[in-house]
Formats: sequence, structure tokens, C-alpha cells
Amino acid sequence: KQWYQRRVRGIMCAMDVISKLAKEGAGIIIGRDWVVTVCQGDRARLASLNVWTTRTDEVFGIISPIAMSYIRQKLSLMTSTIIGSLGYFVCTLIQYSLILFVF
Repeated sequence: KQWYQRRVRGIMCAMDVISKLAKEGAGIIIGRDWVVTVCQGDRARLASLNVWTTRTDEVFGIISPIAMSYIRQKLSLMTSTIIGSLGYFVCTLIQYSLILFVF
């Protein structure tokens, strides 16, 4: 059982590192340029999408720690770590899929 836990923890750590590096890379390279591309010069739509993306970032920035604290209270540390890492990894995949779709 111990080798299994070590292997799962190693995989989750690797997925977390890859996700965080990918997120930082996207922030540095692309940022919110996709919003400008989608709007195609429509200033009203650009303002609306900027407000929407900022609001979404702030809401998830508040909800994520609360949700993970709740999950950690209800489940074991190992299970909550797996859920958190998988969630972060899936969000990164979705983000890159959207970027590839837009560009």
C-alpha cells in the first residue's frame, strides 16, 4: 500500500507542476490577448468580456480555497490531494483547448 501512495503522490505532484508551469506560460505569453482577438475591434464587447473574465477570475479565486478546505475536511488528505490536482489539471487542459480554438 505504501508504494501505491508514493506513486500516486508523485504523479499528482508532477501533474500539479506541469499545470502550474503551463498556466504561468500562458499568462506570460498570451495573457488576455484572446479577448481582443474574439472581439475583433468591438470596444463595447471588449469591455464586457474584460469585466466578465476579471469577475470570473475573482470568484474562482475566492471559491477554490473554500471548496478545497471543505473537501479536505470531509475526505482523507490523499483523496483531497488527488481531487485538487485532477481539477487543476483539467482546468489547464480546458484553458489550452480554448486558446487553441481561438487562435
